Amino acid sequence: MDKISLLKKRNHLLLILLTTFYLLDVVTLILTGNDWDMVFPPVGVGVLAILAFISYVLKPSPQIIRWSYIFAYYAYMTYLLIEFPYLINYLFLIFGIIIATIYHDYVSIVVSGIICILLLSFFYFYNMEEIFSEVVATDVIFFILFSVLCLIFLLFYTRYANHLWRTAYQNEQATKKELHTTQGYLQSFFQNNNDAMSIVDLDDHVIMINPAFEQIYGWSEAEILGKKLPVTGNKSIEHLENVKKVLESGQNIIGYQTQDIRKDGTLIDVEINISPIYDDHGKLMAFTHIVHDLSEQKTLDVMLRRSDKLALAGELAATVAHEVRNPLTSLNGFVQLIHEQSHEFEPYTSIMMDEIHRINEILEEFLSLAKPNREKFALHTLDHLLKGALHLFEKECESKGIVIQYNEADFHITIMCDSNQLKQVFINLFKNAVEAMPNGGILRLSASHDQDEVDIKIEDTGIGIPRSLLNNLYKPFVTSKESGTGLGLVVTQRIIHSHHGELTIDSVENSGTTIRISLPLSYHKIFSP
Repeated sequence: MDKISLLKKRNHLLLILLTTFYLLDVVTLILTGNDWDMVFPPVGVGVLAILAFISYVLKPSPQIIRWSYIFAYYAYMTYLLIEFPYLINYLFLIFGIIIATIYHDYVSIVVSGIICILLLSFFYFYNMEEIFSEVVATDVIFFILFSVLCLIFLLFYTRYANHLWRTAYQNEQATKKELHTTQGYLQSFFQNNNDAMSIVDLDDHVIMINPAFEQIYGWSEAEILGKKLPVTGNKSIEHLENVKKVLESGQNIIGYQTQDIRKDGTLIDVEINISPIYDDHGKLMAFTHIVHDLSEQKTLDVMLRRSDKLALAGELAATVAHEVRNPLTSLNGFVQLIHEQSHEFEPYTSIMMDEIHRINEILEEFLSLAKPNREKFALHTLDHLLKGALHLFEKECESKGIVIQYNEADFHITIMCDSNQLKQVFINLFKNAVEAMPNGGILRLSASHDQDEVDIKIEDTGIGIPRSLLNNLYKPFVTSKESGTGLGLVVTQRIIHSHHGELTIDSVENSGTTIRISLPLSYHKIFSP
């Protein structure tokens, strides 16, 4: 509290005390049966009214109000000692010094002491017989000495009290500063933490959440405050009660992995740390929940497992290619020789050559998976790559009654890519689309772009992909085709990722499949670490 505010409070307190003293004096007169001349006319009431009017209506500075109170007290005491010397004791003048100590101010005490001594001296010479009727002349010196001693004592008392007050004030300010700093640190930690943080009471009602909670779970602060924590998903009541018992026993729950539920109903993998909060008396009052979203970690784990499988498939592919390709070349040469020289076995050799060709295609996919070529990035137009891939399927589409729809102008886009690898992506995807429409259909191609990336959409009206396979499409050897290897999409996804792009597949069985490819246009984005 600043000095001005403190002085205002002391002025207010002194006015209350003076009013109380006056009322006590009136009550004393009533009880003792003394003359009521002191009360009527009500000079004391008038003085108090004037002081209240100055304080609360005129509202001068607190210093002026202080001096008006001190001088008003001595003026009223002087009036009483002159008008009623037989009723008022001279000691009330000395009481003025004590009253001044309420301000804990040297000047107030010294001025009050000087006024007291001057008034005592004045009344000694003015009307000693009545005021000091029971006191000998020399005793007045002791009254003045007593006033001086009171003055000295109260000065030292005020000094000591002011020292205590300043020390207490400094300690209070230091504590406030420390609390403010600590609160600032905690508030910053709470608000800026990437983990979802919430504070709930003993009935699981939410008291506070941080912005990360809103981002991870989807509920806003206005929606969830004061309500039960709605993220517990399918956990049983018994399970939640067991958790509460652990916390109430004073233990923390650290690194508990489970699934919570978002506002949209989806489940999220999380790691939860829960700690109890106690009040000043050590009584449990609330719990803090710190929730770490494990979604990215789980995705990374899946990618690592997939990478391990791809590495295993790569090793297997390299072994198969090495052990099979050389004898297969010899076998293909001899079958071709028989096919050319003996027409008797031509139907059989034709089938054998087709099968050898199919084995070669499988080996090519294995080798592509096992030993991917080093990317050679350069600027290419998207329509040129697309036409090169579509050209390979024109006759097959024509024979099956498949209509290819696309606006060539949409693909007049220059991108930074490895043309051979991106062409292989289109070949793999077009091959899948054409094979999905054995009885004809529509193959629709479209593209859009902004300054950062291009989005390519490939749609077909084929038989679609079974729902059971959709989540496993990028795993090696997963396929819905009788003669497929399940490696085409694996290779395709790897190429798209090497271009820092994204590949997504949506499909409805017996309705068709939509494939979306997003590729960056920026050279810097492709080659960023």
